[in-house]
Amino acid sequence: MKKLTYAFAAAAIAVAATSCEKISDFVHGVKTNEQGLVDDRGKDLTPDQQKVKIEETANTMMDLLDKDQWEADYQEVNSTVKSLDQKEINSDNVSEYLKNITSLWESVRGEDPNQVAVLVAHLTDLKGHFTENAEGTFDIDGNYDDLSVTVYDGNVPVTVTFAARNEAKTPFHYEDNDDDVTIYIPGTSTLSVAKNNKVIGSLEVRLDPKDVNGDGIINQDDNIDVGYTVKVGVYTFDLTQADYATDHASVKASIYNGKKLVIGTELSAKYAYSFENTAEGPAFEVTEAYAYAMVDLAGKTQIRFNLPDGLRVEELSKQLNAQYRDGAAFKATLAEIEKLYGFGVYYDGKKTLQATIGFEAMSVNDEVAGEYWYANPVIRFADGTSYAVEEYFNEERFGNLANDIMSWIQDLQKYLGLDNNK
Repeated sequence: MKKLTYAFAAAAIAVAATSCEKISDFVHGVKTNEQGLVDDRGKDLTPDQQKVKIEETANTMMDLLDKDQWEADYQEVNSTVKSLDQKEINSDNVSEYLKNITSLWESVRGEDPNQVAVLVAHLTDLKGHFTENAEGTFDIDGNYDDLSVTVYDGNVPVTVTFAARNEAKTPFHYEDNDDDVTIYIPGTSTLSVAKNNKVIGSLEVRLDPKDVNGDGIINQDDNIDVGYTVKVGVYTFDLTQADYATDHASVKASIYNGKKLVIGTELSAKYAYSFENTAEGPAFEVTEAYAYAMVDLAGKTQIRFNLPDGLRVEELSKQLNAQYRDGAAFKATLAEIEKLYGFGVYYDGKKTLQATIGFEAMSVNDEVAGEYWYANPVIRFADGTSYAVEEYFNEERFGNLANDIMSWIQDLQKYLGLDNNK
């Protein structure tokens, strides 16, 4: 039980700690407490009421992420793709058709054909429908704006479709001694698999190139915002935004069952660093770091993490480790660390701060090692009560739920091939 609850808490903290930004950059016009956590001072829930919310969240997530449903959807896609691999059809005319398109992309620079190969690719040129016929070849129809291949699994048509849309005006460019490659990036690319005219799996990729230095091309000095959506049966994984630049990064992602949220995340980072080549080798130093993250569990429970000064927390953490023999100094440093970050719990999408996670200085008087101090994680509720995390998430309060979660995890492990007890 102890391992399970700590694993859940550690996973939430680990997800949060991978990102950085002030919460004030995300939420405007809403009061925040001294740790930068949103709090609209709404109705406070008691620890027992929050226990009910936690159980409701866990049960909803287990119902939405159903192992049997996921396995059935995945197997249908997997078996359909395998049926495509087993098809033996003469595709010479398809190859020739595509070769005629892509040959227009290729050229050489200079008079010597072995000098530099030049490729200027427009993925939006890939168009045409290819359908298996009774003669064991493909019928071709070029009057379409996407690319698709249809074969038959018995009497059931199976279709794979690729489409590139909204070509960016600013191209991606790569050049070395042997190659000169320019690709006009499509804003949206989709790949789907349909069985009997019903889409059973799909991938959509969204690219937004940023010509930061204004030189008319996208290269290593610029950045490309990325988003994508994967659908398998009733499940959807949606990466709404992945943005990276020299001074910030952010990600927003969600998993849905139909239209119902299973889990959503917002992770963001702001940072500054210096780099210098020295006689001893490369010297890399982070000079500024901010952190923000939000995890939404089934729309029922939201966890927010805020770290406005990551470097200061790192510095104080090192100081804390050196003070484990000095109780007064240890307590003072731990209190300062707590003022520099926020870890808050909310419910039902509201902005009422219902609980925070912090640390309490505890001492141990060991016969051999003597007295030393350590930080014990505590959960502090809005009604003023607080518990050690281990004390609150005990067998008596959450035993049945822990058993259900463990059984659910084991089922997923078996399906994913991660079960070591086979």
